[in-house]
Amino acid sequence: MTGFEAGCDKSNPRIYKRVLEILDVKPGRAVMIGDNVYLDVLLPKKLGIKAVLLDRSRKYLECEQADAVVNDLKHALEAIVNCFT
Repeated sequence: MTGFEAGCDKSNPRIYKRVLEILDVKPGRAVMIGDNVYLDVLLPKKLGIKAVLLDRSRKYLECEQADAVVNDLKHALEAIVNCFT
């Protein structure tokens, strides 16, 4: 979903709520993967969405708020599986 489609930018919680609505998914069953701590971890977590921080440059050794910190998409997939097992 783009900000244009949602009628707001990514920093607005409405974009996440709209995606959940379209997919008919409860927040606790969704995962956001992204490389921005605020937009891709903190904001989704406030809404009850699980969050995986994609840290390709390995500048974050850890991020307490994230459900997982990974350095590539292969590990992101593994983290998603772990979020729900």
